[in-house]
Amino acid sequence: MFDETLRGWGMPDDFMEEHWRRSPVAGQQIAPAPGVPAPGEVRDLLRSGLRADRVSVSTAGRLHHPAEFTVERVIAGRTVADIVDPDRLAGVMEQGATAILSDGEHWMPWATSLTTGLAEETGCEVQAHVFLTSGKHAGLVPHVDGEDNFLLQIEGSKRWSLWPNQGGTSARHVDRDRLGPPAVTIELHPGDSLYIPLGWVHGAVAGDEGSTHITYQLVPVSLVDAVLDQLAGELEGLLGGDVADVNGGVPLEPAVAEELAVAIAGRLKTSVRNGV
Repeated sequence: MFDETLRGWGMPDDFMEEHWRRSPVAGQQIAPAPGVPAPGEVRDLLRSGLRADRVSVSTAGRLHHPAEFTVERVIAGRTVADIVDPDRLAGVMEQGATAILSDGEHWMPWATSLTTGLAEETGCEVQAHVFLTSGKHAGLVPHVDGEDNFLLQIEGSKRWSLWPNQGGTSARHVDRDRLGPPAVTIELHPGDSLYIPLGWVHGAVAGDEGSTHITYQLVPVSLVDAVLDQLAGELEGLLGGDVADVNGGVPLEPAVAEELAVAIAGRLKTSVRNGV
């Protein structure tokens, strides 16, 4: 599924060997590209009564308070205070803000099955976010992510500037005063795609007509998460149905605890030897 998705997103055949975690690469989506909505579907979402926990709004990295783009409505007899209002949101965006529809892997109809399948195949957490930026604005300052990003342009255009990894994977590691000229600049139009490796600094400015794109992020599994998965598997094997009792605070029998510790240590040694 991952290989098929990469082809649909327009990634080259040698993507895994030449670009994965190494260098950015652009492509042309093969329609209908997997997980890419039509522009009208994004607009319909904004009119569907979304709540503020699914939409954030940023200007140059500063988050706007939901009160700036939401309204109060009565739904099924209950007052709901944080319904996204498309007109108020458009007004904020006209001043230079970017709207971000977040965590679409849980609720966007075009993203849920794709992200689930990719997560099962790659072992990564897969997230989906839609970005809407008004014309000639950035919304976000140059920053770095701890994930691999696949950007798929839906509507309008956006000009991207990319810099190699400065040695960190979070925004606080970006010294913007010392970035210098970007290593890569590219303008995306509808149907274009762009892969940005984990750790690469990136920033973008929308074209005159604004921009809508969806980003799929592949979040690597941390060592802590891997250990917890190992622990959960061992607990299930040793305790079976009693694992729920452990979650509820029932202490392990000493012999079971010792057996569990030995099993976990053995698995970790095997993982380290195998480079996991």
